[in-house]
Amino acid sequence: MQDTAPHSYWYYDKTELNQGILIDTFKELIGSLNLPETAKVLDLASGLGSMIKVFKEIFNYKEAEFTCVDIDDYALEVAKADLGSENIQFISGDVQNLELSDNCFDLVIFANAIHNIPDKLKALEEALRVTKPGGFLFGVTTFTKESMPQETASFYQKATSIAVRKLRELGAPREQRPERMEFLPIDAYHKLLEQAGWFSIVIKTLWRNVYLDVWQAIARDEDFASGVLRGYPPQQSASVLPEAMAEALKITGYSDSKGEAYIPRLWMYFRSQKPSTA
Repeated sequence: MQDTAPHSYWYYDKTELNQGILIDTFKELIGSLNLPETAKVLDLASGLGSMIKVFKEIFNYKEAEFTCVDIDDYALEVAKADLGSENIQFISGDVQNLELSDNCFDLVIFANAIHNIPDKLKALEEALRVTKPGGFLFGVTTFTKESMPQETASFYQKATSIAVRKLRELGAPREQRPERMEFLPIDAYHKLLEQAGWFSIVIKTLWRNVYLDVWQAIARDEDFASGVLRGYPPQQSASVLPEAMAEALKITGYSDSKGEAYIPRLWMYFRSQKPSTA
């Protein structure tokens, strides 16, 4: 089996860090909603189905119905094999153009994905359209302008320089650099939610120490690696970046009480509500 993948969820979704963040944020922002026992829940850009799996483990909604939408058919197959098909529907589709009826869902989950969506406003408008009046949207991402504090910039710079050196040693070709993906600041997400028609918006942040296993999990993602090492072949980038991350963490990382190296990172999570009709 190859050691890289085109999308980070093949590795990151299974990490204890991701599971812990989902559990903490779900409990805080979803646990108090008092959803109906027969709640209909939509997971946008669902990947391997981690969000639904965590939701079912935390909350006792035995009669709830779930729908997973993702553009990656293979990811949906993996999710279906893991979650089964009882009360869960799997749909191949684009979150910017959902082929779903209006006013269907009590809760829409949009986790670890919104930063990758080209037209974020359209996706949020589509989420609003398919949500029942009075229903809720929950989201989380660690890709915002504030997610990487300035004091840890040396880690990213060091990892990049080490990886570039390794790619040059391999003779990897470099094409013209594509434009760097610009991550939005947190307040921009608040404005987008308002523009899309959501209200009662709650946005919070959560700091977590990120250790080597997670950095290497993310680094194996070809999309992430090619974004860091712009212009180099994605698969080669993802093959050298994990080792580069390990070397950079030894040099620039912070140390916890056990002497393990880490880099702090910020997660943003939010909840909003669709206005109720008269």
